[in-house]
Amino acid sequence: MTGQTVIEIARFEGNEAYAKNPHIIDEAFAIVAKARGCNGIWHGLQEEENTVWLVLWWESVEAHLALVNNKPVYDILGDLFAKCGSRKHYMLHTPFMPHPIDHFQAPVTEVTWLHLKQANKDVEAYLAKGHGFSWGKTVEKDDIYVLITGAQKVEQTNLSQNEAVKPIHGHVSEVKACHIKLHNYKKPVH
Repeated sequence: MTGQTVIEIARFEGNEAYAKNPHIIDEAFAIVAKARGCNGIWHGLQEEENTVWLVLWWESVEAHLALVNNKPVYDILGDLFAKCGSRKHYMLHTPFMPHPIDHFQAPVTEVTWLHLKQANKDVEAYLAKGHGFSWGKTVEKDDIYVLITGAQKVEQTNLSQNEAVKPIHGHVSEVKACHIKLHNYKKPVH
């Protein structure tokens, strides 16, 4: 996976402070945005539950790991993110086809996780035929694919019923979908 652009998707239980003011997280993003290889940052609260989602576009997994391995800075980030909710988080990296940036800009972004019964390359042939969404296999787990689409309203999304996804239902052990109104973090102009 060396050198391949990836999207880091992380989520954690949010708190009331983030729900009232999502920009409470900007202090942490000001640090992350300076990291070499960070090309974009989005965040938002899930529609279905109190979960904060972070979506970061990295030039490579290695670029993100360079930040993670900078312990003094990463410890500060942990404290800043804790202002928004739980320190316990779930994170995966995924190279997407096509790039999902347009979906992040939509009023609502659907993220669907497909957990396969076992790793299966045939799934990719079906997903590659799809339109209107981006997809990718996670770097960390061969049996998890992530699909992303954007829409005007939650009711307009349902990736698990997309014609390109239906044929792979027999290979899937679990489907999880959620909807997020993402905010694009913009670096302050000085």
